[in-house]
Amino acid sequence: MKRLDREIDGAELAQLTKKSGRVKGAQRTARGDLQFDSRKEAERFDALTLMQKTGVVLWFIRQPAFDLPGGTKYRADFLIVWKDGTVTVEDVKGHRTDVYKLKKKQVESLYPIEIQEV
Repeated sequence: MKRLDREIDGAELAQLTKKSGRVKGAQRTARGDLQFDSRKEAERFDALTLMQKTGVVLWFIRQPAFDLPGGTKYRADFLIVWKDGTVTVEDVKGHRTDVYKLKKKQVESLYPIEIQEV
C-alpha cells in the first residue's frame, strides 16, 4: 500500500480515490429508505434523530460534500446544528484509511471546520 505522508496535488488525489471501495468488514445497513455504509453510521443516525426529537439537536444533514482540488470531493457522514448554535461535522469511523486521513487534512486546511471522528 502506498503511504500518503506527503503533500499531493488534486490530480493525484483524484487518481488515488478513483476506485471507491468500502472498508473491509463494514456492513451496509438500512433505516427505512435510507442506506448507510456501516451499522455504526446507522446507529449514529438513530442517536442524532433521537437528539433532534428531544431538542438537543436542531437539525442535521447526511453526507455533506466538500469540494477538494482536482475535482474530488470529501463526503462527511453528518453536519449537525446543535441547540446552542454550534455546528459540527462528523465522520463515523471504524478504520482510518490513508485516503481518509489525507482528505480530512485537506478539508480542514481549506474550510474553517474540524472533522470530529465518532
